[in-house]
Amino acid sequence: MYRSLIVLLVIISALWLTSCVKQIQPLADTSYKLFNPYSLPLHVDIYKSLSDYDNDTNIFFSGLVNGYDSLSMLAIRPDSNTTYYYDIYSSDYTATNWGTTNISFTTIGGKAHSFTMPAYNTGQFRVSFLDSSKVVTIWLAINKYDNSCNPIWATITSQQQYMQLIFRKSLAGFVQHKDNSNNIVTDTIGSMNDFATVAGLCVLNLNVLNPYPATYQLYNTSYPPVTNNYHPSHDTVLLYDQTGYWVMARQ
Repeated sequence: MYRSLIVLLVIISALWLTSCVKQIQPLADTSYKLFNPYSLPLHVDIYKSLSDYDNDTNIFFSGLVNGYDSLSMLAIRPDSNTTYYYDIYSSDYTATNWGTTNISFTTIGGKAHSFTMPAYNTGQFRVSFLDSSKVVTIWLAINKYDNSCNPIWATITSQQQYMQLIFRKSLAGFVQHKDNSNNIVTDTIGSMNDFATVAGLCVLNLNVLNPYPATYQLYNTSYPPVTNNYHPSHDTVLLYDQTGYWVMARQ
């Protein structure tokens, strides 16, 4: 009877230990992985804040995920209940989640998670408006046409010729010009979004303040005749205001 009791206690102890071991087992191999559901290899940079994302600083995690493959994030183990921002792009920057609303993911509870890369844009948007990997681009006016597409650059003063577009990775934009006292005035355009391709042109719709319009367009010979004297370029955009078209060159 005594021996049977000892054996029973040993069995119970063994079962209890087994149960404990199961509770502290390492996370499954599928935990903390980033999945690429597309055939195209994609780079990913992960940031802990929108500010770091905007300035490309303090990268929390970076790697290349091959097509239909995954990348382990076990080394960093993202914190629970935390929002992270990720920048996803192909090697030539023509495929990217930049310009979409899908630039972040949030962990939940204390559990390990795997994440799937969101849908991405394709085209020359990032190559043009961000100069590929840069976080900010500056564009200066180099020519001006009126609303009838007549050249008027030579007829306006150097003060009037000063027009600058500042465009950030966060999709915030600013236009700088000079007032009548030759002071530089900065207009906030607000967020820029809704990329599209229309008639072969890259178009960027804006949440704008007057007098600036709802689109910037890559300079291209198919739009409008003002472009006849210039070669199409991803380094040039048209900025339209109430007075006409400004030809803006990326610096």
